[in-house]
Amino acid sequence: MTHDELIAAIPKTTRALDQIADRLSDEQLRQRRNDGHWSFKEVIGHLRDVAAIYSERIQLIGQVASPPFAPFDPEKLVAAGGYNSLPAEQMTAELAGLECSITQLLSGLDEAGWRRSGVHPTRGPLTIEQLASSYVDHANDHVDDLWERIGSC
Repeated sequence: MTHDELIAAIPKTTRALDQIADRLSDEQLRQRRNDGHWSFKEVIGHLRDVAAIYSERIQLIGQVASPPFAPFDPEKLVAAGGYNSLPAEQMTAELAGLECSITQLLSGLDEAGWRRSGVHPTRGPLTIEQLASSYVDHANDHVDDLWERIGSC
């Protein structure tokens, strides 16, 4: 994807999650998959967590040369988040704000800015371009999975 395509893809996550949440009851949004994996609300909370982390990482790269990224455990964040008790609309609104922040950060970058990097604890150096691409791919994977699950509700 080009940089402009990456920037344009980011807010599509929130729009898709709003569409998904509008089709389901609160009970369906809280229901875990048959294999015990996260509920719809837990996925929304997870995506909010990831957006916050990526936003922080992009900001950090802009302030410090090759900063180390703190590791995070998505399972622990979801377990501690209590997302099933939160309104889906609240979480998607917060996610929308974080995605807006990310798109603003990315929109202000020149070519050299896109190549600035930080150091992931297991994947090594990652550029802002790689972070943005990873964010979009990760969000799209979750959104696609949620759309597939709707077909089985």
